[in-house]
Amino acid sequence: MHMSTDSLLVGEVWLATVMGADAGVRPHEANQMISDAVDLLVQIGIRNEVRRVVAISKIAKDLKNGDVFFDSVYRYVEEFSAMEPHWEELSENFC
Repeated sequence: MHMSTDSLLVGEVWLATVMGADAGVRPHEANQMISDAVDLLVQIGIRNEVRRVVAISKIAKDLKNGDVFFDSVYRYVEEFSAMEPHWEELSENFC
């Protein structure tokens, strides 16, 4: 799936989970199913007319306030030149 933000992606996956499962799936259960099934989110965007990985996030296995939680690991640094792309490490706990 492709979405511009991680929260939009979760919304789409959540909707697909609820629609594809029994009608009795509660939002909390759908969110838990998503966090159990997805380990990593790789977000791709177009920068300087080139597709680039713009963010990598780990999906927490435990919900935070009933929502899927993303722990950002890397992000694309917009300030660098297109010829020398650079990603910033945001978390040392990648694995």
